[in-house]
Amino acid sequence: MKIKPYIFAGLIAMASVNVWADQLISRIPPAVKDQIILSLLKSNSPTTDDPKGGHHEEGGMWGTTTDGKLVILVAKSGPAHLTCSLTPTTLNIGDAIDPSLATNLASIEGEWHVHPSGTNTSDGRVCDFIQPPSEADKSVAFAPINLVIGARDKKVYFYDHAGVVGTLKLKELK
Repeated sequence: MKIKPYIFAGLIAMASVNVWADQLISRIPPAVKDQIILSLLKSNSPTTDDPKGGHHEEGGMWGTTTDGKLVILVAKSGPAHLTCSLTPTTLNIGDAIDPSLATNLASIEGEWHVHPSGTNTSDGRVCDFIQPPSEADKSVAFAPINLVIGARDKKVYFYDHAGVVGTLKLKELK
């Protein structure tokens, strides 16, 4: 059986992307992985302005202190987005729930945020939140490891300024 080169090349490219994701996931400390899962649960849960849950972003960043210890900075919840709109949902990763944890921050190793699972309906339209990293996400990919968690599609997207560099199923975040 003859395989077309462009299909073969595509399969090779996909394999290398997933190998890259496996390498990146191994660099995320277990405590950070736990916090990522908590952020997913929080994004799917109600807040004061998201009465049903699933319509706001959650996230944070991690790094090391000046004495080499892990520090996890969880961001305050993003505002709810309850109608169809061209304005994207947002989250200020640097607006930590406990900013005192950043006092001795020496380096940022990574950041994550959850793209919501909800669906909005307005003006007869049904709108879903995009799951992969947006152009806005890519434009501010400042950390060595940048992740978007797709709450609806249950995927973990690793990305940089150029785009997605790897994906994993959410259940592989262990």
